[in-house]
Amino acid sequence: PNLNPNANPSLNPNPNPSTEPRPIKKVDALVVGGGPAGLATATTLARSGASVVLVEQRPLGDEFEVQKAYLYLVDGRGQSWTDAYGLTEKLEERGVDNDNFRLTRVWPDSRGAVESTPMLRRKGNEAKDSPEEKGSEG
Repeated sequence: PNLNPNANPSLNPNPNPSTEPRPIKKVDALVVGGGPAGLATATTLARSGASVVLVEQRPLGDEFEVQKAYLYLVDGRGQSWTDAYGLTEKLEERGVDNDNFRLTRVWPDSRGAVESTPMLRRKGNEAKDSPEEKGSEG
């Protein structure tokens, strides 16, 4: 297929593309990708006072593609972000229980492996991020 937007109108929402440069709005940060990390980054920057533009290739964020289903797991590091923005309780209410499995992170060097819970947990129960924090032998 011809992927040139000028030759294929369905790829270009502007039917009269211009070769003239367009002014670019000056912003503090450009975040590429509207997945969990991109949204968290854009939100954190914006709440700290930065002007942010988030670009995402998909037109809407409310679609669910079965063939590209994702399982977003929130560990202790992610929970510190959801706690800061008051989202932990809401995620727990709307999330799916995951007590039937655990995650194991393995390093190729002498640090060993860490087993952790994959989702939100109350403070004091969240997953540790390194073998040293869990007292693993290296």
